[in-house]
Amino acid sequence: MGLGVRKERNPGSAQTRAIDGTYAYAVQDGTNANSEAAVKNWKEALSNFSSLPPEYSEDTEPYNNPQNISFISLVNRKDNPKVDCVYFTCPAKPADPDQDSDTGGLEHGPEGRNKKQRSGNENTVDKEVKALRCVITPNALIASTAPYTQSQWDQVTTGLSENAAAGVPTPLGFAAAAVGFFLL
Repeated sequence: MGLGVRKERNPGSAQTRAIDGTYAYAVQDGTNANSEAAVKNWKEALSNFSSLPPEYSEDTEPYNNPQNISFISLVNRKDNPKVDCVYFTCPAKPADPDQDSDTGGLEHGPEGRNKKQRSGNENTVDKEVKALRCVITPNALIASTAPYTQSQWDQVTTGLSENAAAGVPTPLGFAAAAVGFFLL
């Protein structure tokens, strides 16, 4: 799900054009779910890399982890990267008081809550879920090509490891600012 092609409709036209880009996404829940938390999650993917990321090959390590794809896409070192994001909320399914007699095969615990919910394995329709999804162009990942040179990777790791504001790669900082602006 990390890579994909987004279709964009031209206003007043039935034509679509393909946008070749790399996707970044973060699914969240709880009170701290926001664009800042998503960007923090993506930045944490740096710890998944012990050295320069290898040539890109879909469905192989480290590219089989959506967090890694999101990180690389937002730290896109291609010329003139652009970030287009959407942040959305999927509300929880409303409680249905008429379902007291039908537990759907699930047992209730001492507090009257579903044991499945108490164990943390609840279905996502039982709680509010928020998500941030971005498409970054140009495509950061090209088959059989490493996403960074060693020099670029050194800049990325130095900037993010030191948490230096000046060292934060432009697309990553722009994504955080752009999404934050739209949520105001």
